[in-house]
Amino acid sequence: MIPWLTLFGFTLNVAGPGKHLKPLLTVGKYYERDGKRLLPLAIQVHHAVGDGYHVSIIVEKLQRSIIEWGR
Repeated sequence: MIPWLTLFGFTLNVAGPGKHLKPLLTVGKYYERDGKRLLPLAIQVHHAVGDGYHVSIIVEKLQRSIIEWGR
């Protein structure tokens, strides 16, 4: 979490190629635009364990959870 920073991209370079296989999720400070609250999210996944399809599943589940929580 980086709640004091509204981010539009974030990259974390982890030492040792192939040794860090867990996905990295970084969430920034939410902001409002056009009457909606937006929460910046950066996801970094090692391609050996996941690709865009897998990231889309994470994002979809997270979005559904946030929507349900806000009701």
